Amino acid sequence: NLRPHQSAALNAWRAAGSYQGVLALATGAGKTITAIHAIIRLSEKIDGLAVVIAVPYQNLADQWCDVLLEFSISPIRCYESKSLWKDSLELATHELSIGTRKFMAAVVVNKTLGTADFRSCLAKLNGKKLFWIGDECNHHGGEGLYQSLPDHAEIRLGLSATPEHYLDHDRNRRIEDFYGKIVFE
Repeated sequence: NLRPHQSAALNAWRAAGSYQGVLALATGAGKTITAIHAIIRLSEKIDGLAVVIAVPYQNLADQWCDVLLEFSISPIRCYESKSLWKDSLELATHELSIGTRKFMAAVVVNKTLGTADFRSCLAKLNGKKLFWIGDECNHHGGEGLYQSLPDHAEIRLGLSATPEHYLDHDRNRRIEDFYGKIVFE
C-alpha cells in the first residue's frame, strides 16, 4: 500500500494534466514505489505501454530492476554490454509496434541513453504509449543528456530529491521543459 504522501504525489501528477511533472520527494520517501504504482495503473489503462526508466548509475539501475521484479515486472536492463540488451530491446519494440506485446519495461543508465543503438529503439516506440521516468531527473538538465531525452514521449515523470539547481537556471529550465513543473514536494 502507498503511504499518504505517495498517494498525494500521484494524485497531484495526474491532476496537473497530461501525465507530466516532477515529484520532489526526499531520499527514502519512496519515489521508486510511487512510480511503480503509476506504472501499474497506466498499464491497466494503456494496451502496449512501454515504460523506460532512466537512472544515472548502474547501482541505482540494479535497485530499480530488483524492486520491479518484486512487482512481477521483468525489465530489459539497458546497461553494461550492448550485447546483453540490444536484441531484447529491438524485439520488444518490434512486438509492441505490431501489437503482439502488451507491455514492456526497460531500465537504462544515462551513459547508454545517449547511444545511437538505444536512441534508435526508443524512436520506434509509440509516443502516446511511452511512459518515460527519469529518476534523479536533475541529471537530465545538462545539455548532453537533455538532447537524448525522447521528445515524443507523452507520459513523463521526473523523480528527484533535489530537482532544481540553485545556480543553474538553464538546467532548471530544460528539466521543466521536458518533465513539466514540480507537481508535488
